[in-house]
Amino acid sequence: MGRALQADYVLVGEVQKVSNLIIAMNLVIRETNSGHMVRGLSVDVRSNTDRSWGWGMRFILSRLF
Repeated sequence: MGRALQADYVLVGEVQKVSNLIIAMNLVIRETNSGHMVRGLSVDVRSNTDRSWGWGMRFILSRLF
């Protein structure tokens, strides 16, 4: 999809529900042509609430760039 849009990089996000209490969030920046990872971060949050999801995403995004 990144190639079709002629983007140099793509951002891929993933959420893993480890249990009802633990959620892992991952973000990876990849070069579109090679697929090589440029940067990747992850965070585990406790509690499956809007507040904890927001905290987790803010934490990752504040350290991504």
